Amino acid sequence: MALSAPFAAERQSHAVTQARLEARRAELAAAGRQLTKLRTQFSTEVELAREQVVIAQERAEASEWR
Repeated sequence: MALSAPFAAERQSHAVTQARLEARRAELAAAGRQLTKLRTQFSTEVELAREQVVIAQERAEASEWR
């Protein structure tokens, strides 16, 4: 029985470490999803800005021809 106490402590320590690891993995996965969402939003905003620049350039060129 004297040996079972250290093993029990090790098992408990391992369980705590495993729980922390799983929590960190969940946090990392959530951060990855958020990053993907932000990248998508950024790409959309950049594309809209590019379209606005093209429209502004076309208007400027049209004004020069007048």
